[in-house]
Amino acid sequence: APLPYQPMQQPYGQQQHQIPGQQPDQGLGGGKRRRTTANIAELPVTVQYAIQNLQATGQINGPLDDGMLGMVKDLPENLALQALQKFASLDKNTMRNKTAYLAGLLRRELE
Repeated sequence: APLPYQPMQQPYGQQQHQIPGQQPDQGLGGGKRRRTTANIAELPVTVQYAIQNLQATGQINGPLDDGMLGMVKDLPENLALQALQKFASLDKNTMRNKTAYLAGLLRRELE
């Protein structure tokens, strides 16, 4: 069974690095190596409340990890609140992984 997969993986991997105007050592992989980490106490109080509210109302499963909190910390307070409020307003029944969806939202805000 593994044979049909192997020929497909290599071209896919090569195509990833051939995005026009993007250096191979940049992009998502580059961001992960030097990502900010934070704990909730380092965030502005308003942002702390917004995150605690999402947790208390079951809109995210459990506490956010230090990498997610680092993304929140890297955003200006108003943008962080905006992203969290946008997430709060979305229908989560269609999301397979709510925390990952929130991570994607924050990542797009950081770009």
